[in-house]
Amino acid sequence: MGELMRRLRFRQIASTVLVILTVVAALGAMQSSPESPTPRPLSPANETTLGGNLDNFSLSGSFVAGLQGVDGGMEEAEDNVFENTDNTLEAIWIWCRYYRATGDNTYFPNVLLAWNYSIDHPAWTEGDSGKVYSSAWALLAEREYRMAYGSPDMMWYANQSATYIIDRNGWEGLFPSFDVTAKRHIMGWGAGALYKWATQLGNDSAAQSAVAMGDLLRIAIENDPSLLSNESWALAGGASLWGIVTTVLAENPNASWIEYYAPLLKTEVPDPGSGPGRSQNGWEAWYALGWWAAYNATGNQTYLGHYQNITDRLITRDGDRDGGVPTNVGDPDDGDESWVTAYRAYFCLRQGIPLYDLRPPGPPEMADIAVTDGVNVTLSWNLSSDDGAGTGDVYAYEISTSEVFDASGAGYQLLDVVLNGTSSYVHAGGGADALTHFYLVVARDFENLTSRSEQAVKFSRILPEGPNLVSIPLLDGDVPIEDALAGVEFDMVRAFSGSGDRPWLLFSPGRAYGDWMWLNSSMAIWINITSPSELVTTGLVPSATTIAFRSGWNFVGFPSFVANYTVSMLKSEIPVVRVEGFSGADIPYHLRVLADSDLLLAGNGYWVKAEAAGTITIEI
Repeated sequence: MGELMRRLRFRQIASTVLVILTVVAALGAMQSSPESPTPRPLSPANETTLGGNLDNFSLSGSFVAGLQGVDGGMEEAEDNVFENTDNTLEAIWIWCRYYRATGDNTYFPNVLLAWNYSIDHPAWTEGDSGKVYSSAWALLAEREYRMAYGSPDMMWYANQSATYIIDRNGWEGLFPSFDVTAKRHIMGWGAGALYKWATQLGNDSAAQSAVAMGDLLRIAIENDPSLLSNESWALAGGASLWGIVTTVLAENPNASWIEYYAPLLKTEVPDPGSGPGRSQNGWEAWYALGWWAAYNATGNQTYLGHYQNITDRLITRDGDRDGGVPTNVGDPDDGDESWVTAYRAYFCLRQGIPLYDLRPPGPPEMADIAVTDGVNVTLSWNLSSDDGAGTGDVYAYEISTSEVFDASGAGYQLLDVVLNGTSSYVHAGGGADALTHFYLVVARDFENLTSRSEQAVKFSRILPEGPNLVSIPLLDGDVPIEDALAGVEFDMVRAFSGSGDRPWLLFSPGRAYGDWMWLNSSMAIWINITSPSELVTTGLVPSATTIAFRSGWNFVGFPSFVANYTVSMLKSEIPVVRVEGFSGADIPYHLRVLADSDLLLAGNGYWVKAEAAGTITIEI
């Protein structure tokens, strides 16, 4: 039922998008669909580094769009209307990458239709091009789609594709077209795609499965190095080298291994003649991918030169400049293949488009929080280390809030998104609503990876008229009482020192006498409120809080925002025999004995009787 609902949802979106685009086109103004997910384009600041490859990449996007069938499937070639899933998934990758490179969302309807076709013809059931091979393309298509649009809608599809690859250990099933060489190359392709997809998501189990496949392939290559210079079906030795370098050698770098085996790759494929199973241009694209992987891992400029030479040749083989590439040199220009075109786009042209580090960006550091004019809350943070001209990886900061603390920020409400380079945000009205607000700033980069700041909080507590037992969290050391209680209407504050001839301390505002003049977050106080007031403090949520107890009675605050900390948990750390908290009822001393299940909360004060001295540290 879940898969059926996903199909219906995608079909509804696709139908809506097409209707909208038809109407807009009639008005002569093409616009992106309001149904489209939140865009995640690449930074326009990087456009100057794209070079001529962007033009050729754009032509590829246009070419494959022209071969899309009405059901969303991708036709094999200009002269072959046969549709299959691997070609369709390849097109999804091209269109999403195009959007990220240019910000032009023209192909979003094509993407949705292509996903619908891929749902109806799952990669893991693909009969024509192989199930492992197509499932690998599914992982790369979903990854690029999620990075482009920030949408997890097709994660289920990728999960099933990944599961199939893992269950098969990367080995393509019995299939008449595939000999052992083809299956080895497909294993390299499947392992590499699985590793790239899994590491981006932090899926260690899937990533290690990919590494294990890559290691099996490494052993096979060492036993038969000729695999690296052989072609079979639509693949060539570059697929195997790429798979090994992308997986096992990414985890355990070994430049000498690459330097020994990479030179076995071909730099050019002689004309194999026409006919089924011959793909001069497709095979050269795979070799280009292998050379790129070798260069990327070693920095060897010779490998880069081989890669560039193949790329340049493949660009010139688009004789009619429509973006499409034929199977072999000399094939007619009206028979360009969608899959060879996708190879050229993915293996060659994409290297001219900026690729970003798969590490999460450096976290922003929360610097300050303040209530301004009694109305707004202003947040300030230090920019991520990946925000700036030197790296430019961060494209936005997301500000979220909640009235209930959660250390992970799960379930926090998104307030707003601000562009990179922004280091402050004003939460309009957040200081005037008499509510506690926790805040989190998340840096998001162009690969859709995130890191988060420490949390900040505007703490608020309404104090009714009369006696109240409270503490004041977030105070920075000893703070003058009148500053700590700014905005609160009171005529008396008392604290218990438990020492000397006068264990009770007294403060009255506006009077010249008093026992003490300072408050800190570890103290509990009795305060007599003369008019209902709001107690407000701001600061960073402490990651750890230490509370010291002496033997006997202690009058303490609870300055931690940790969730669900109970009296029972306190008793498990120090020998406490009794805990009392505030009771609004007019009973002796406005106190009640707390049960073991009662929570200890920030902003409250407590009487704690301990049988021995001790210290506890509460970590969030």
